[in-house]
Amino acid sequence: MRFVAALLLCLAGCADDTPARLLDLEGPEGRVPAPGPWAVEVLARTDALELRAQVGEGAFGAVPLTRAGDGRFVGQLGDQPVGTRVRYFVTGRGERLPEEGVRAFEVVATGAGPDAAPASGGCALAFRTPRDGARLGPDDDAAPQAGLQLTVVVETNLDDGTPVRLDVDGTGYAGEARGGVVAFGDVAFGPGLHVLTAEGRRPGGPPCAAAIRVEAGGRPGSAP
Repeated sequence: MRFVAALLLCLAGCADDTPARLLDLEGPEGRVPAPGPWAVEVLARTDALELRAQVGEGAFGAVPLTRAGDGRFVGQLGDQPVGTRVRYFVTGRGERLPEEGVRAFEVVATGAGPDAAPASGGCALAFRTPRDGARLGPDDDAAPQAGLQLTVVVETNLDDGTPVRLDVDGTGYAGEARGGVVAFGDVAFGPGLHVLTAEGRRPGGPPCAAAIRVEAGGRPGSAP
C-alpha cells in the first residue's frame, strides 16, 4: 500500500535530526466524476495538520481532518456542481504537501455509477447507504440479531469483480463491484459515532477512497 511504502521509505532514509512529518497525500486529481463528497487522506507523523481547499475562485478554507488509524487522517471535500474546479493542499509543522503548488481536480460528470467518467483511468467511490452524517436507528436495521446491522452500499465506476474494502472503525469488510455498486451485508454498528472508509483501485491505476461519518443509536432489546 502506498501509505505503508512511504512510511517505510521515510523511516529508512530520513535524517534522524530532521525527520519528515508529512509523508503522503492521496486524493482526487484530474477529471473526477460527481457526486461528492471526495475523500482526501494524509499520512503523517504529527496530528498538527491543516487541510485547506479552494472551490472555484473562492478563498482557501480549512477542511476538518479525522483520525483513521496508523498515522492516517481523512478529510472530506464536499459535493460540487459539474464544472467546478477544486484545489487543495495540506500543511503541518512547517511542511507542505504537495511541496510546490496544489492538487486540483475538476468535477466532470453526474452520477458515480458504471457510466461515470473516471479521472485519468482512475476510479470513483461514493456512499449510497448510509449517507454522510446519517443518524442510524431501528428503522435502518437489516438483520434480526441483537444490535444494529446495516447493508452498506457504495457506488463505483469500477469493473465488475474489482475488490473494494470497507473499514468501519478499524474493522474490515471485503466486497467487490457488481453493476456499479458494492454491497457489504450485515455491517454492525454499536451506539455512537462511526467512521466508514471505502477503498479500491483499478488494476495498475491510482487508488480511490471515500469516507463518511455516521451516528448509530441502540435498537430496542439490544445489548447495551
